[in-house]
Amino acid sequence: MRQIQKRLLVVPLLIQLQSTFYERADLEVRLLWLLDQLRGWDQVAQGYGPANLVTLLRVLREWERRSDSARLGGQ
Repeated sequence: MRQIQKRLLVVPLLIQLQSTFYERADLEVRLLWLLDQLRGWDQVAQGYGPANLVTLLRVLREWERRSDSARLGGQ
């Protein structure tokens, strides 16, 4: 189930976000900022927000590691 969610929800959302934030680092900073903002809310108001943001960050960082590995392997 997790891979299906990633493929159908997380990846398309990250692709869309990357069209707005041209640098991955900028997108990561924004996601971390949003996560920090949610910490000030009570748990009921947070809902699934923190978990969703952490998932987006995790997948974004996976992409970055793969990209770095590909560059290093290509040298």
